[in-house]
Amino acid sequence: MSLIEANTEKLMAFTNLPQMERVNSLLEKAYVGRTSDLSKSIALSKEALQMSRDLEDQLLIGNSLNKLGLFYMIISDFEKSNAASSEAITCFKAIKNERGIADAKYTLGSVLYKSDNHHKGLYYLLEAMTIYKTYDDFSNLSKVEKAIGTIYEYLGDTINAFKAYKSAIKNARKINDTNLESNVFNNLYWFSTKKRQVKNCDENDHLFSKIKTGKWRYKRLWFCPLRSGKSIFIH
Repeated sequence: MSLIEANTEKLMAFTNLPQMERVNSLLEKAYVGRTSDLSKSIALSKEALQMSRDLEDQLLIGNSLNKLGLFYMIISDFEKSNAASSEAITCFKAIKNERGIADAKYTLGSVLYKSDNHHKGLYYLLEAMTIYKTYDDFSNLSKVEKAIGTIYEYLGDTINAFKAYKSAIKNARKINDTNLESNVFNNLYWFSTKKRQVKNCDENDHLFSKIKTGKWRYKRLWFCPLRSGKSIFIH
């Protein structure tokens, strides 16, 4: 790239700064508001995507698509979710943005396992996990490991399910995210009781305690004896 081209690119970035900030603001509002008005979150993300395309900014296009992929997954519109996530991967590969790729693969993997394509879903989730580990992204690591544990649960792989859940709990603790931690414990509890993958799993048969993890939310600390004779102690 010549000096003139480099300076022109910098000038364009400076000129487009207000629009870029607007896109980021729209995406932030969309994500924060997803629990109260998902249809509005989708509309905001679409607006952000159109602005990003007008700017021809691959990073913003990819980020907008990732949000849309997530929101479409939540409403179980898996076809639109997969389309958005796949296009996002193309955008992020063009600019070599690994974290964006990881986010898209996390959504793709989640959609696949929710639609009973467990092995392919596991493939994408493991790829996302590898990238998150590279960046010490403990929040997303905890989320993806929880999903991986769920897949192993469906596949009947007790040991790997517990390993994934245990690692998800540890990563949530590294960032003191009690909501993430509590969510994983919920999976672990229902896995042990409903699926009967561990023995003696009612409250009277193992060591446990409860600590508050948020408003009216609790988690258990587990000592779970497995059928193989091994035990997992999460403290």
